[in-house]
Amino acid sequence: MIADEFLYKKDFETALFLRIAMETGIRSIDIPYIEWSCIHGRNVVLPEGKTGNIYRKVNGNYPQISRCSLRIIHLLYRKQKMIFTKSKEYYIHRIRRFWGTGEFSFHSFRYYRRKLEMGITNRNSGAKSDTSIVKKLKYLIKFQLDIKKVQSTQKM
Repeated sequence: MIADEFLYKKDFETALFLRIAMETGIRSIDIPYIEWSCIHGRNVVLPEGKTGNIYRKVNGNYPQISRCSLRIIHLLYRKQKMIFTKSKEYYIHRIRRFWGTGEFSFHSFRYYRRKLEMGITNRNSGAKSDTSIVKKLKYLIKFQLDIKKVQSTQKM
């Protein structure tokens, strides 16, 4: 799992950047602007840079992060008094280099996160083939299940 690989390398900021993108669907341009004041329990209350509205999930709730991501935030804030110290481009460059393929699109995390929230349907209006979308969604779900599996083994 890519996020865990960054944790093993002690690159906590990049791991957190990737985890927040996967767990919340927040735009990559807005993730570095998350401050301690934006974290309310596991909820992230952050205004969108594009429209100024507060980020909300499809059901109207605030996006939530996992307990592991919250622990990383606590660690970074205690260590450096801020969560992110570098620009969006730095984190995306690190993730793309580690991913190792030209097919990686960071925007896909946001797109597929919203698809998951709205519910997966096999009927599409015809824009893309259903098989490619379903394959990517299955990959993202497997990726998130791997995160949960690692978190559950860490609790033991």
